Amino acid sequence: MDLKRRIKRNEQFKEIIDNRDFSKLKSCNIYFKKSSSKYLFGISVSKKLGNAVIRNLTKRRIRACLKDITDEKFISNYDFIIIAKPLILNMKYNELYLELEKALNSRFIGE
Repeated sequence: MDLKRRIKRNEQFKEIIDNRDFSKLKSCNIYFKKSSSKYLFGISVSKKLGNAVIRNLTKRRIRACLKDITDEKFISNYDFIIIAKPLILNMKYNELYLELEKALNSRFIGE
């Protein structure tokens, strides 16, 4: 996932979340909205999960998983917001990767 594929503006986050289409996973909720351009991702980690070090680590892990998933096979016209849940702190990278890959494969890849 390159830097061009990130959602950073609060208005964009609100627009996608207000669309109210989402998937619930053990580690996170994935909100999505149909888009006219290629996919975009936004990641949100609450202060409830921990201090800045923990939140940044969580975001880096999610970005790494998305990069591995989206390299070649992700061709979707959706924008996504991933909101981390507390259970994500106890998950290993491999578990998180498999969960995100399964969720994205089943719904969005190849549409």
